[in-house]
Amino acid sequence: MNSKLHINREIESYLIFTNPTFTIHTEIPNRNQVLLPTELHKIPKLFKNYKTHENKSILNKIKTLQQDFSQIYPKSLIPFTKITPGLRCPHCRKVGHIHIDERMRHGQCMYCSTTTTRQSLYLENLKELYVLKNEPFTLKEAEAWCGGNRWAIRKICNKHFKKEGRHTFHYYL
Repeated sequence: MNSKLHINREIESYLIFTNPTFTIHTEIPNRNQVLLPTELHKIPKLFKNYKTHENKSILNKIKTLQQDFSQIYPKSLIPFTKITPGLRCPHCRKVGHIHIDERMRHGQCMYCSTTTTRQSLYLENLKELYVLKNEPFTLKEAEAWCGGNRWAIRKICNKHFKKEGRHTFHYYL
């Protein structure tokens, strides 16, 4: 029962991720309370009653409590220029602890000793660059961010990101 809203039913809340580029890296706590973007088709099955009038009144009561979080959590918490570039370990999330030998296909984190392929390491860090910058990035910015082999970075950008712009003014989305 929800006494605050004067509803005589058990209310379950669900967290829905609507960002199409969302990637989860860990186990999902309370898995029965989380819907991923690929599971949105399950929403109608969550509601199993046929009391439409009562459901509308409950919906209206819940909507009155809806809050706009865009003011609480601004789009950019830290200016991009103040963020230190460098490869971040996908396992321990530490910056600057990855050692990549020029001829090796794998890099090793000196902090947690995790070995990661160079390609996946660059890809994860370039995705992070795009999110942190909050706009398309150039190849020079990608090279400065990752600080690695420019040809490997170019290949990953061309393969995994949408390339736009003209001849020398390419940027990646």
